[in-house]
Amino acid sequence: MWKVTLRVADLLGVPVPGVVLRIRSLNASYISSYEGYLATLELPEGEICVELSFLNIFIGVFEMEVKGSEVHTLRVLISPYTVIIGLVLALLIAKRAAIMGLRSRIGSRGSEN
Repeated sequence: MWKVTLRVADLLGVPVPGVVLRIRSLNASYISSYEGYLATLELPEGEICVELSFLNIFIGVFEMEVKGSEVHTLRVLISPYTVIIGLVLALLIAKRAAIMGLRSRIGSRGSEN
């Protein structure tokens, strides 16, 4: 058995808090901390399958090769920062669409006079 520390980071290496990791073979789940760390586990040597989800959104299944005591960093595309950026962009687009709709209504009223 090896002591393996599991960590989650985005593609830039920024820790991702709040990721749920599930290891079916151990019947166990863990949530990543603010620093992206999930747990330090004693795992047998060989391949192990883990599932990741974030905000109840399934991220994917990862195969890990356990060869010794080490830190395994799982890289994911999504992080709280990408979610926030996506929400801000959606709000800006909605605001722009609302302004453009208001301008077109004002413009059509002006042409009637």
